[in-house]
This record gives sequence, C-alpha cells and structure tokens, in this order.
Amino acid sequence: MASYSVCVSSGCKSYHAGVPILANLYMQVETGTIYGLLGASGCGKTTLLNCILGQKRLDSGYISVLGRDPVKCMDDMVTSIGHMPQDIALYPLKIFEIFEYFGKLMGLSKHEILARGEELRNILKLEDLHSYVQTLSGGQKRRVSLAVALLHHPKLLILDEPTTGVDPLLRESIWQYIAGLVFKMGTTVIVTTHYTEECRKFDKIGIMRRGRIIAEDNPRHLLELGGSLILEDALKSICKKDEEDGNDAYDFLSTKTISNYQYCEIEPLQEDIKQLSFRVRQYDSYLALVLLLPAMNTVIVYYTMGRVPFGKVVSVFNENADCFGGNTNFPHMEVNTSLSCLFLKEIGPNIILQPQFSRNSAKATVESGSAIGFIHIPANFTRHTINRYALARFALGQDLDQSTVHVSLDMSDSITISYVYSDILKGYLRFVENLASRIGIDPRTVEIPLKYNAKLDSHEFTSQDHFLPSNIVSTCFLFSLICGLSLTLEKEAGTLERTLASGVKIRHVRMSYFISESATSLIQIVLMFAIRFLTAGYNITGSFFLCFSIAFLTSLASIGCGLLLGTIFSKRFDVTMASVFAVLMIVQTSGECSNR
Repeated sequence: MASYSVCVSSGCKSYHAGVPILANLYMQVETGTIYGLLGASGCGKTTLLNCILGQKRLDSGYISVLGRDPVKCMDDMVTSIGHMPQDIALYPLKIFEIFEYFGKLMGLSKHEILARGEELRNILKLEDLHSYVQTLSGGQKRRVSLAVALLHHPKLLILDEPTTGVDPLLRESIWQYIAGLVFKMGTTVIVTTHYTEECRKFDKIGIMRRGRIIAEDNPRHLLELGGSLILEDALKSICKKDEEDGNDAYDFLSTKTISNYQYCEIEPLQEDIKQLSFRVRQYDSYLALVLLLPAMNTVIVYYTMGRVPFGKVVSVFNENADCFGGNTNFPHMEVNTSLSCLFLKEIGPNIILQPQFSRNSAKATVESGSAIGFIHIPANFTRHTINRYALARFALGQDLDQSTVHVSLDMSDSITISYVYSDILKGYLRFVENLASRIGIDPRTVEIPLKYNAKLDSHEFTSQDHFLPSNIVSTCFLFSLICGLSLTLEKEAGTLERTLASGVKIRHVRMSYFISESATSLIQIVLMFAIRFLTAGYNITGSFFLCFSIAFLTSLASIGCGLLLGTIFSKRFDVTMASVFAVLMIVQTSGECSNR
C-alpha cells in the first residue's frame, strides 16, 4: 500500500469577504514521487503550499504532511521540509553567509554547513561561495535558491515556480538534478509550474482550478482522458469538461508512480547562461548609511537652521542727513555726527543699508524684491529726538512725530523679518542709551523696564538653542522609523516568507528587528551628541542622562511604530506614506517648526 507524504481532504480556505480560495480540495502526494501542481495564477496554488508549510491554517478540512498536522507540528517537521519560493528570496549576503543563516535554522552544525555547501557548489556549478548574491546572474541566483532548499537533505521538497524565467537548458538541468534526488534518495517533490509540457516527466499531475483539484493522475492517463497527444491540449480539454459539468471534481483511481524516465545520474547544470548583473543594496552599505545620514543631518541642520540671516538689504530714505558719504552699504560716520547717522550705525552688521533719494524709490525696492524693507527718517530728526528725551513730558507733539522712525518690512518671510525687526529694535535701544549719556540723562530712564532670564539664566537664548534639542528628538524618530520599511521590503523580496518557512516565528523576527535597530539607534544618538558637543561647542546645563534617555526612548517608540506599520502594510509605498504622515505629525505638533 502506497504511503503519502501529503494528504489534503475537504480543504477550505477563504480570505476577504468570505471569497473561497480553496474549496473542498482533495490532494494526495505519494512518497518518493514528483507531483506537479498546475493551474492559472490566482487559482490558489500558493495558498495551498502555505497551508502545507504550516504558514496558514485551513478554515475547515484536514491536512497531513509527513503524517502530522503542519500547523501544530511544523517546529518538529521543519528540518524535513525544503522550500524554494517563486521569488529569489535571498538576502543580499555572500553565498556562504546565506548557507550559514538557513543551515543554522535547520539545526546543521558549522562543519555540516561547510561540507554540504561545498558539495552543492560542485553539483550546481555555483560561483565562489564568497561571492555576493547580488553580483550573480538570474540563473545563478535560482541555483543558490535551490541549494538553500536542498541544504539539509529534506524529505519533502516544495518548489514554487522553480524554472520561471530560466533559460531552457538550465531548466532541463534543474529537472535532471531533482529527478536524481527522487530516484536515489526517495525525496518527495511538489512543484508548481506554468510550463505544461515539462510535466510529462512528473509522476503525477494535479490540475487546480477555482480552488479545487479537478483532476489528479499520471501524465499518461491525463493524455488519454483529454484525448490528445499534447499535454497542454489535454489539460485544456479537462478544464473545459469541468466547466461543462458544473465544476464537479474528477475521481481517478490510484496509480503507480512512473519512474521510467531515465534520470540515473545527477548531471551538473549548464554554465553558458547569459548573466544579468544587477546590483541590490548590501547590508554593510545600509548600516553605513543609517549611521552616516543622522550625522550629516546634524551638521547640516547646525549650519543652516536657526542661524541669524545675514546680507539682507534694507533701503534707507533719510531726510535728516546724508549718512553714507558715497559708501552705499554702510553709514559714513567719520565726518557726520547727525543722530540719524548714529542710529543707523547701531543697526547690526547682518543688515545691508542702501540709501534711496525718495520714499517712493525706497518702497519700490521692497515691491521689486531687491530689499526686504525700508526705513524712513524724517527731516530735523536730530533736533526733535533731543527734545523728545531731554524735555520728556514737556516735549511737543511735533517733537514726538518728527523723532519717530518709520519702518516698513515685507512680512511674507516672517522668520527672516523677525531677525531684521530684532536687529533694528536692538540698534535703536543702543542708540537711545548712548544719546541719554550724551545729554546728561541716566540711561536707565530710557531702557525698557523688563529683564528676561536675569536670575534664572544669564545666557541669551538663540533660535538654535530652541531648535537643535527638538531636532535631536525628531531625527531619532525619523531614522528609527525606517525599520518598518525594511520589514516590508523583506516581505516583498520573499525572504521573510522563506525565513518563516524555516521554522522562525514572526515574533522572533520582530524582536530581532527591535534589538538590532535599538543598537543602531544607540550609536546614532551617540554620534549626534558628539557632533553637537565636540564640533559646535554646545553643552548641557541640566542632566545629560535625562537628555540622552529622552532621545533613546523616542527611538524605541519609533522602532515600535515602524514595526507596527511594517506589520499592517505589505507594500513599501503604503509604509512610506504612513511613515511620512507620522513624521509630519510629530514635527508639526512638537513645536519644532515654531522658531519663536
């Protein structure tokens, strides 16, 4: 009596809105045979393989793999199953590093991995084991993927589209090798493929349609049933009959396996395959970028954000005196002691003052964008300003009006204008204090009677003092959030599925991401603090441990958020958009965008 490596009875599986993917499916795979699973895309082949691998659970029905329930016992059976997914699903590492990774998951010792890797290299004609996978051609990558599935001598080998896009010569060689495993070692092989005619060499073929196996028999009987000498035409005939009969599955008698195809020796694969060299990101370069980018961001932000703007042009229409004396960019004070000139002299060096000959021309420079604002000083400013402060409450209204400086600024750039406004205001206050000393008045009488941070902190805080601490936190959040995209890229590449098929639990994958990203974040934070303290000369007046802890805890929260996004979404675009939204919300609500 034949033994079966895989049995599925009344298997049903549904996903969205109850749409059935597997519908009352029956399947029997005899031990030591090659079973071909044929069907159009979307018929449920990959879902069925995932159920066999224990990655998905049937909604109803029974499934047995090597005599056991794959969902409950996969941890015990994982070393007996080899899986080659449809995608390449290989990490961008060296070949021997990939062998070590999957070999250790399968419980092989380092010596066994090296010995088996060298054996497979000779059999499959792989490149040097120290070669990076991303430097290999498409055909070589598929050989490496097959080698991973064969590394631990599995009893059950599951191959999902193993020859898709492969050169015909290479395809023939792959089947020669697989057939040799069946012939010499009794391996059971389940294959999904779109190449119908190559299934003639299989021991049994299952035709899958609309989530059911509508026919399951050896190729010879299927040809007879379909009434054709061409297997593809016979299968079309069977599918057409299934359609006419209202999707009733066929019941075929058990048949003996046919191993008359002379495989005999395991033949090496062909080498004359045109190489397609395309590079992918390497982990060492990724790590370098993850550490370098925050450091670069720290330097760029320090030299660009929150710094006092300079070189801003302000036009001056001075009816009181010619303060420039031919120098169009700075008041000429050697021969002119007019109070209007003394005032302009006190305006900080970050502003370029350009004289104009009328109020309209000064206004025109602002409207044309060549100046950010203009200052209008009235005639007789000197005499009326002296009266304003010398006579104090006895000063006339004319003195008050004619001693007033009119400043008009382009408010469309509010951040830059805030600096220009501050420079002009501070310049005027310095001018008034000097004037009070000249006319014999105590300078304190003209000071604004408000002292900020006089007792708590004597340091005059700048916009950078406000911006840079919050920038550390937002930078930590941004770069730690990338782990969600990394997890999604691993999903798309198929490496996550392959790792899970090797017996690793998804919680272990998430924990490994959390630990590795936490260590990376720790190094990032150290670099950011070091750059700010060593190159920028910043220091912390409070608790350094508290500052460091806030940054690190922010990174941990961001890692958790990234893993959540990577778990929820399966496409990199979705994760990217969700991450951008999260960063925008953090930046906009944290107050970092407000520099005042």
